[in-house]
Amino acid sequence: MGRHSPGTPIVEHHNAIPLRFLIDQGYLKLNHRVTGTIQWSFCGRPSGSANLAVETYEAAAYLTVSYQTGQGEIVKQQIRLINRPSNLGRGKVWYFICPHTGGKCRKLYRMGRYFYSQKAFGTAIYASQAESKMMRLAKPAPPRWPEGKPKMYRGQYTKAYVRHKQAEWKHEAAFFRLAQFMNLRLP
Repeated sequence: MGRHSPGTPIVEHHNAIPLRFLIDQGYLKLNHRVTGTIQWSFCGRPSGSANLAVETYEAAAYLTVSYQTGQGEIVKQQIRLINRPSNLGRGKVWYFICPHTGGKCRKLYRMGRYFYSQKAFGTAIYASQAESKMMRLAKPAPPRWPEGKPKMYRGQYTKAYVRHKQAEWKHEAAFFRLAQFMNLRLP
């Protein structure tokens, strides 16, 4: 059940630096210094930007984030990154080290002046935690299975197709619960 949350911060409503962004943009090349910019938007409107500089070494890396606060103050924050061997045996996995908690994380959020992991903000919740039962039931249906994308391989349904069908069935069941909740009669 969703929580009534007056004043409780929702992490998705704040600027974030996902590690996936740094990887996709080529910031984490070993023994390099890469600079660039990240831009954020909220509800389709720009909500800020920051300059990024990443210096990587063999066992660690440092991300320097420079941005301007709403009061016009320029803030410069340095965040450490580490890499660990993948448990799949394929290369290394990168993590941020949260400047507040010291724990590993894959995404940093800015609430207030600095970027920290979600755990650093004790009362912060995700948007899905604040959804009411009605909102969860009223979510839109998943898109149709793409035309031409294979559903089967060697006589068995693919994992992707099974997940897609499960999402469709879950949505259909939620629709009937919503109709039942609203006392609607279905044909």
